Amino acid sequence: MSDDTLLTRLRRKLQGVQSKLAFDDWQDYPEFATKKVRFCRCKRSNQICSRVQGAHRLTDSIMYMRSLSLIHQGLGRVALLGCILGILWGVHFVGWIQLTLHLTGLILLPDSVTSFVGAARVQLLWQLCAYGTALCTFHLAEFFTTAIWNPAAVTADSFLVNHSTGYTAAALTSWTEFLLRFILFPNWNSVTISILGLSIVCIGQTLRSLAMITAAQSFNHLIQLNKKESHVLITHGIYRVLRHPSYVGFFWWSVSTQLLLGNLLHSILFAAVSWSFFNRRIPFEEESLCKLFPDEYPQYVAVSWTGIPLIRTQVVYDNKPSPKQD
Repeated sequence: MSDDTLLTRLRRKLQGVQSKLAFDDWQDYPEFATKKVRFCRCKRSNQICSRVQGAHRLTDSIMYMRSLSLIHQGLGRVALLGCILGILWGVHFVGWIQLTLHLTGLILLPDSVTSFVGAARVQLLWQLCAYGTALCTFHLAEFFTTAIWNPAAVTADSFLVNHSTGYTAAALTSWTEFLLRFILFPNWNSVTISILGLSIVCIGQTLRSLAMITAAQSFNHLIQLNKKESHVLITHGIYRVLRHPSYVGFFWWSVSTQLLLGNLLHSILFAAVSWSFFNRRIPFEEESLCKLFPDEYPQYVAVSWTGIPLIRTQVVYDNKPSPKQD
């Protein structure tokens, strides 16, 4: 069978999109290029050791933070992504406000516009603008909450626009479903479901951002296998009730964005895929946290909730209360 199948071509196209989002073609521009920096701790001096393209130097923790800022930040990429996301946010938000005013009868759009697209498509455009605003808000919030409350970890990748190939594929296919409905089946829509989706989007975004703010320097987009000096177990604030509030927020945010668009097929797919992902990630992370906090974490699990339905903890207990499950 030829390698040049439809699936192979689609995979190559998707990898090309992901490569563009990761700025892989910008290596000639230092402030945009992807730079790989490895840090480790010197056992003899207990200092931070950084290796950057063959260079080697020892610095204290303050210089370590500066190295992250100067070498890993990619100010050109930060500026470009921030500008693009800001423009997209503004366009979608203004469109959402105008369409909201029209749909509520406060300020009507010209008859020529509504007659051309139709009332059903006007409603779909409202949903699209609300979705675009929510999507841009998510990516901007990821960067700014990291920049303000965890500045040592902020990079251009903190926007999460190059989150993963799976995330990109999910977004593209969900947009395809919406576009097909917009063109062919504009009446296949429920305003009630869309408003419900928008409400859950706001709740999910709030949980996600609040979790990042509360955890501050202890928050990381990657699971930590080694304990840093600044890494402490967070059990206050939103973490008093939910031990994975950022995951809970993202889970409900991702599913509700599809409800907002009216994509019933992708609402089911997003729920299934997100649940499957967190069903693998949460037990692995909790196992890692038990190793980092062997005394505190099992006790914390016993009095907190996972927050995502039907995900069970794998923490082992020795004469401790049973954990709260969903």
